[in-house]
Amino acid sequence: MRRPINFTGQTYQGRSRAIDSERSINWYAEGNSANSKEMVSLVPTPGAKRIATLPDLNRGGYSYNGLIWMIASNTVYTVTTGGTVTSKGTINSFNGNLSFADNGKTMLIVDGIDGYLYTKATDTLVQIADPDFPSNPIQVEYMDGYFIVLEGGSGRFWLSALDDGSSWNALDFATAEGSPDNLVGMKVNHRQLWLFGDSSTEIWYNSGDKDFPFRRIQGAFFEEGTLAAGSISKTTNAVLWLSNSERGQAAVYIASGIRPVRISTIGIELAFDGYSDLTDAISYVVYEETHTFYILTFPTAEKTWVYDLTTKMWHERSSNNARWWAQYGVVVGGALYGLDYASGRIMHVDHAYKDEDGQMIRRLRTGKHIESNRGYVECNSLEIEFEHGIGDVDTPNPQVMLRVSHDGGYTWSNEQKKSAGAAGDYQSRVVFNRLGTARDFVFEVSVTDPVNWVMVGAYADMKAVT
Repeated sequence: MRRPINFTGQTYQGRSRAIDSERSINWYAEGNSANSKEMVSLVPTPGAKRIATLPDLNRGGYSYNGLIWMIASNTVYTVTTGGTVTSKGTINSFNGNLSFADNGKTMLIVDGIDGYLYTKATDTLVQIADPDFPSNPIQVEYMDGYFIVLEGGSGRFWLSALDDGSSWNALDFATAEGSPDNLVGMKVNHRQLWLFGDSSTEIWYNSGDKDFPFRRIQGAFFEEGTLAAGSISKTTNAVLWLSNSERGQAAVYIASGIRPVRISTIGIELAFDGYSDLTDAISYVVYEETHTFYILTFPTAEKTWVYDLTTKMWHERSSNNARWWAQYGVVVGGALYGLDYASGRIMHVDHAYKDEDGQMIRRLRTGKHIESNRGYVECNSLEIEFEHGIGDVDTPNPQVMLRVSHDGGYTWSNEQKKSAGAAGDYQSRVVFNRLGTARDFVFEVSVTDPVNWVMVGAYADMKAVT
């Protein structure tokens, strides 16, 4: 009898493939209404179109004054959303992490060695010359009129003069005091300063004290820090980060108040444990067609994980079987512009594009285990339902590929192909027949053609074999 099967969903791989082997790569889950055909469908991740190319590798970017600000090698550039590139000057370093903050009138950049101030009124970028500017400046934030700079290799953070990022005082610093670990990163959220150490985090606020305005919030301390300053991001009402503690277990946390909540799954944390380097993790948050995504990339591990704050589900993004190309993201005017880690490309990321600057996007869904009390089951047919009539002039016959595992995801059949139907063919069906007999079926579907691959659900004609 043909019946719906629970095929669509998030990435969740268990400790063993025999437990769970789900994967969603370049597809994300979207919940539907209780009256919909399926409770969960899969939506294709966006493609990208190049707007400009810089001569060197991208190091990071920032949105300021309606422009994309970015640094490639040691040169600071602005890029308009239309692709016009302008050089704004140079900094002293050629590689390494960057941090940006602004107060509307000026923008401060730190690179772990020096600080630089851009002034909008004069359109000038200069190195901060004040001898009291903190050494080893690894991050900068802005709050209540102050630029705040984190001093690497210590527990100290420094404040600029009020409304003046060029002026610093050798006495205007404080030390995170809840734990002896060094500060690694920080983030301002809802006029609170979150200070992340190696293994602890504490939260400060502006008390208005004339000598030094910032004070720690009593009780706002927890024993989860981070090894990766780049993993710290925020939404409109929450902070997210890759945590680290004295227990050594890496996990992803979110906090909308002063208490963190773990959001990574056991399967994802087991994957983290297998990475040789967690310190290089980079993240950003983007709002994309009613979804809010926390995009977390591990460059050494060549892996990109994405948490959907809307559905509370994870998926993976990948380009050329490696991490997703848009390692850095800058949002300007509500649109996402990705900075390619492997080149100087800047690309507009949007669902209107079905490939990545001409490079195909491989989307893959591996479903849940399908079994019946460990008895043998025969699968006469499997139908994967997509958005109908998705073919177009350039891709008149988009193809769906299927592999089947008869042993719970350990080995796989040869790939089979079926057409998803031409443009306007709203009666099209993607049906695979005679898929064999097994105690434990796992189905894997993949596509590469540049069309609108919305996956509605799946249906199977299966029966128990006595």
